[in-house]
Amino acid sequence: MTKNFFLTDLATSTVTEVSVDSELKGQVVKQYPQGEGSGTIDNDIVTIGKK
Repeated sequence: MTKNFFLTDLATSTVTEVSVDSELKGQVVKQYPQGEGSGTIDNDIVTIGKK
C-alpha cells in the first residue's frame, strides 16, 4: 500500500508531497511553493508502521 504525506519547510516556504510505500521507501511526488515570505507552521508528527 502506498500513502502520501506532506512535509513543510518554513525556510524555503515549500510544501513537499511524498509517497511512502509499504517498505517505507519515500519518493517526492510534487513540491508546492508558497508565497514569498510565507509558510506553514502547524505540523503533525505521525508513526508509520510502528517505525
